[in-house]
Amino acid sequence: SKLTLLVTIPGIAVFLLLPESIYVALLGPDLLPVKQVFIFLTPGIALVSFGTVYSHYFSGTGKHFMNAISGLVALTITLLTARIVIPAYGLEGASLSATFAYSGMVLTIFILFLFEKGHSPVETLKSFFSIADFVLLKKQFDKLFRRGGGR
Repeated sequence: SKLTLLVTIPGIAVFLLLPESIYVALLGPDLLPVKQVFIFLTPGIALVSFGTVYSHYFSGTGKHFMNAISGLVALTITLLTARIVIPAYGLEGASLSATFAYSGMVLTIFILFLFEKGHSPVETLKSFFSIADFVLLKKQFDKLFRRGGGR
């Protein structure tokens, strides 16, 4: 989950750094607000990339009800927030509502995973990213991109 998050964030950054003219050239002038909408959606996209690993775990172990629970949380958050933020903020409000729903869904599936495995959510979050993670990631990239064809 940490690796997918670390890979997703640079991808999101690329989309955020693209000028609006690129979006207009690709999608047409009617979709000019796409970048502004995307800005409010990016935290949700990052969270979904993190949470998908846990969702796949429950699917793979036959515990589909765990995904159903997190989906119901997301639906509830959508129903509650969409009525407030969409009328007030339009397209950006729809993005915010989706981000809130994704956040609730991922938090739920992550907590369900921690409880199933007997881990403390507080202790897990305290040690979530460590220097050892970055050292391991650097070693993997060094192996992958080593000069001489990866020997």
